[in-house]
Amino acid sequence: MSTLQPQQNCPTVSVINFGPYHAAADIIGHLPQARPKLKQSADLGSVDLDDLTGVPADIVNTVSEHMSHVAPALWAGQWSSEKRDDGRPVYPSQSEADLALARQIAPKLATFGISGPLLLQTTKAVFDRSALAQRPKWGRADYCQRTIQSACQGVVATSLRRPTP
Repeated sequence: MSTLQPQQNCPTVSVINFGPYHAAADIIGHLPQARPKLKQSADLGSVDLDDLTGVPADIVNTVSEHMSHVAPALWAGQWSSEKRDDGRPVYPSQSEADLALARQIAPKLATFGISGPLLLQTTKAVFDRSALAQRPKWGRADYCQRTIQSACQGVVATSLRRPTP
C-alpha cells in the first residue's frame, strides 16, 4: 500500500489494490469539483430599488398579470386566508407572505433574461403592484431591501425571451 501526502488542497490517494492503471488526469476527473460560490446579497446592497431606469415596463406588466393568476391570494393581500390541509396557515406572518410572493416573482423575471441589480429593481416594481405592498412596513427601505435581496438570492437569468404583444 502506498499513500501520497496532500499538497495544497490536493486529496490523499491510497492505493489499496493492484489492478488497472489509471492516469492522474483520469483520477482527478472523477473527484468532486469545488462549486463556485454564489454572489451574496450583500454584493447588491447598494442597489437603489426605487430607480426604475432600465426596468422594462412590458415585462413588469406581463409578470404582474401572471402573478395575479398563479398566486391570487397573495397578490390580493389575503395572505392569512391561505391554509394547509390541516388548517394551519401557510404563511404564519405577513412578512413570510411578502417573501413568498417575491420568491415567485424573481424566477419568473429571470425567464426574461433579467439578472443582477436590474432583477432586484424589477422584482420590487412588480411586487409594488400587489396588495401586499400597501402596508407601511413595505415602505421601510431596510425591510424592502432585505426581502427583495433574499428573494433574488441565487436566481439566474434563464433566457432572453421577451413578451409578445
